[in-house]
Amino acid sequence: AVLVDGRPSASLSAMVRESTESCLESGEIAVPLTAVHATGAAPVTGDPVRWLADFAGLVLPPALTLLSMGVALEAHGQN
Repeated sequence: AVLVDGRPSASLSAMVRESTESCLESGEIAVPLTAVHATGAAPVTGDPVRWLADFAGLVLPPALTLLSMGVALEAHGQN
């Protein structure tokens, strides 16, 4: 938060985003969730409940780990 009159302002802040490249393994690429189709990944087919369970298993563990450290992510595909 930006200091206003010597105090942090809840309505004026900035966020720094770091590159994900340092977190990727060889051959991996990071894309916003909405751009997954651009990677050439197969379209979602089959059981949607199974897809959602697989997706939750992929996304929730790191998000909950960060949350346990006090870092909250906005619930959208960029994160």
